[in-house]
Amino acid sequence: MAVWRYDGTFSGFLTLCAELVTRREEPEGIIFGESLQAELFRSTVDVENNDARAEKMLGAIAARISPESCRTLWCAFQSRKEGVELLLWRYLQFGRVTGAKCDRFLAHPAVAPVHKLALSVGHEAHTVRGIVRFQETAGGQWYAAVEPAYQILELIAPHFAARCADMNWLIHDVRRNLAVAWNGSEWRLTTFDAQGVPPLSANEATWSALWRSYFAAVAIPQRANGRLQQQHLPKRFRKYLTESV
Repeated sequence: MAVWRYDGTFSGFLTLCAELVTRREEPEGIIFGESLQAELFRSTVDVENNDARAEKMLGAIAARISPESCRTLWCAFQSRKEGVELLLWRYLQFGRVTGAKCDRFLAHPAVAPVHKLALSVGHEAHTVRGIVRFQETAGGQWYAAVEPAYQILELIAPHFAARCADMNWLIHDVRRNLAVAWNGSEWRLTTFDAQGVPPLSANEATWSALWRSYFAAVAIPQRANGRLQQQHLPKRFRKYLTESV
């Protein structure tokens, strides 16, 4: 067995899976990029990303298992957890045998960890969708910073593309130096290495102050529940909320 290496993208991972199926091989490990792990193994197989082949593989997964399994696979992949690729590969291998029944085996070791990751990523995306706070920049664009536990920008982008279609906005994942940007017609994921918040417009301070005043006015101090607040809104999110600044 060999260690297989891909480019780190979901398309690249699907291409790798297609190649494994074609060769009928089982990987010793799956890594991406210029990983130092590659030096530890005697045999490393590099797989070049092929979007057409990846699309065909995704269609095969939808047909053999289910369209929902494709969503589960993608969400779990976005966790970027170390070793997630092997978990997903074992899930797919189990699905090739069980077919449409695959996701009924929620306690099976090939299914349970993948579903757990997918649920965690989905929950994180749901939380972030509710706490994004845009600020108007001097250039007329709307900027928001987030620091999610998982790489969820591609999961939340369609929501804001539909909700804020008339704004040019950018959501910045500070932890990963990534951003998803909307130009009024389409969104794209890009690298974004910015230090601090971009220069804000003259009106932004006024609107932010009004929002904090409203937040303070509707709050009921006697009903404050710090434990419940921490449960639904961890502290790592609060430094990017206008009302917490």
